[in-house]
Amino acid sequence: MAAFYVNMNEIKCQCGNTIKEGSYPSSTSAYYLTESNEDRYADAIAMPVEECVESAKAGSLDNWFSTNKGNGYPEDLSKDTFAYDIIGNSQQVNMNRVYECENCGSLHFLKGDTLLSYSSTKGYNKLFSGDET
Repeated sequence: MAAFYVNMNEIKCQCGNTIKEGSYPSSTSAYYLTESNEDRYADAIAMPVEECVESAKAGSLDNWFSTNKGNGYPEDLSKDTFAYDIIGNSQQVNMNRVYECENCGSLHFLKGDTLLSYSSTKGYNKLFSGDET
């Protein structure tokens, strides 16, 4: 039985385990960046940061911030939160997700709506736990 994408928050592994998305930080998922997307990822961050710095030098940072935060942002959104959004948006657009099954260790790569799964020969390895030991 192959793994399949149940919905936006769940992947059903071939071992029967359900991998749930939603908590952050997650010990079972990570973003990955392909070499072919490195420049696009960096540009998506660098370009707005460069524009922001130039606006600050020109004394028009508040105007730049108001213009670039777009519709849907709260009026009291802080500038540092907006900076994190620039990085987060670049991640979502230029990176894909990979999930590790806590039961069998299989890796499930999600690219768009396509799920590619690879079985582990060593079980669950805690690849994305943040524990580097």
